[in-house]
Amino acid sequence: MTGHSPIHLTGFPQNVPPQRLESSLRDHNLSLTQAVSPYTCLVIKAGQHKVLVDTGANVLAPTPGDLLRNLKSEGITPEEITTVILTHAHPDHIGGVLDTSGKPAFANAQYVMSKRNGISGLPSPTCAAREWMTT
Repeated sequence: MTGHSPIHLTGFPQNVPPQRLESSLRDHNLSLTQAVSPYTCLVIKAGQHKVLVDTGANVLAPTPGDLLRNLKSEGITPEEITTVILTHAHPDHIGGVLDTSGKPAFANAQYVMSKRNGISGLPSPTCAAREWMTT
């Protein structure tokens, strides 16, 4: 896990009757008003390639997690990542594309994102990642 974000449960999820949701949450001693949504990233090792799927929230969320520390604990340095696949441009998926100096966090990687799920999903026109990804 590379961090988490609270999700308010009012009106969510919509495909479960409220009484059933409340009962299930109570049965598991969980909050009736808020759930935790984890940010997860995936590393795929394929021969000489190390592919990172999503980069977590980093500074774009209150609980950014520890992607770089978790990679290090697996013996992987940022320089070893050959490809970064970004599934879509929400902050909890692209927040780790830049390091603290505003440069690509995985400098040797090719970054890939589909046009359909790309730049338009970024949170604001002034987002640093938006500027970097459009140059």
